[in-house]
Amino acid sequence: MAYINDMKTEEYIDSKCPNCGSTLVFVAGSRQTQCVSCDSTFDIESLGTGKLDHLETNYAETVSKLVNQNQKVAFQRVIHCEDCGGLINLNPHTISTECPFCGSKRVVEENKEEEIINIAGIIPFIITEKEVKENYKKWIKRKMFAPSKLKKGKISPKYSGVYIPFYTFDSETFSKYTAWRGDYYYTYRTVKTKNGTRTERVRHTRWTFRSGNININFDDLLIVGTNNPLNNYIRKIDDFNFTTMEVYQEQFMLGYYAEKPSISLENGFSNAKEEMKRQIRNACVRDIGGDTYRDLKFTTQYSNVTFKQIMAPIYNGYLSYNNKKFNFVCNGQTGKFSGKYPISPIKIVLFVLSILIVVILIIILIYSFYNS
Repeated sequence: MAYINDMKTEEYIDSKCPNCGSTLVFVAGSRQTQCVSCDSTFDIESLGTGKLDHLETNYAETVSKLVNQNQKVAFQRVIHCEDCGGLINLNPHTISTECPFCGSKRVVEENKEEEIINIAGIIPFIITEKEVKENYKKWIKRKMFAPSKLKKGKISPKYSGVYIPFYTFDSETFSKYTAWRGDYYYTYRTVKTKNGTRTERVRHTRWTFRSGNININFDDLLIVGTNNPLNNYIRKIDDFNFTTMEVYQEQFMLGYYAEKPSISLENGFSNAKEEMKRQIRNACVRDIGGDTYRDLKFTTQYSNVTFKQIMAPIYNGYLSYNNKKFNFVCNGQTGKFSGKYPISPIKIVLFVLSILIVVILIIILIYSFYNS
């Protein structure tokens, strides 16, 4: 169970129902917790919503503090999947014998240490598990080569709601670049052929040296904070709406898994800089202009770097088909899907055959036309 406000404290949110003593869970799409036994509901008082810019933390000061004071804290319980490597924080009321990422039962309980970084915000689950199931049916029906059993709903996936840790980075950047700009121009030449001559257009490139400056201010650049085995899929659906983000409260996490951060703050910023460099490079190319370019080089200064750690909702899903597991993820805020699904070999063969038949018919028609 995650710490509240200052992660040094050992005070926890009570997850017991005050009416019957059973377990409370957060109700997706609401600001309420609900008892799993007596169905009593309890409002979660909002501490603030939005982009939470006021909770940004200075990056350099935080890194220096972590290094100099060696601030670490051990979560009480963590399960480690021996198959996919997933690390999941567990609260005292959770008993798990299955990995929420890959469904493996080869999980072991461990104690793990991590950097003490306060969780600033949380994007609560909006999409319910029922809606995930409906969205999955729509998603799989759009897949041309998916087996008919899946499209007809004869095989049902398993789902787990997981809060994934992310970093958001803000940074002002100033970049200097040099490059060679290429502009195309054309000349014409006459070439001999068997039937005489013909005119060809020849493309040339005129190169000119270019240099310039690029200023880009990055705001809430989102970087996943874990080595989640499904990261390639998660990056395709991480278009979260920060305007609905809540100041972190643990009540929003009740009843859900929470993945442990496994990427340090410094490595998170290194990943952020790679994304910034990609965008800066694109900006340089636009500034250079012309038809092409070469030897682009740029250097970048980063200033006023701030960050915050947030938790965002993901549904991990997987299904077993022909003794293989296929994983997919669903954005718990938007319902967007990404992942793998089985492909029917029979449907692919039929599709290829149909293409061949069409090609053969076209060839026959063309042949008939020119020989009629």
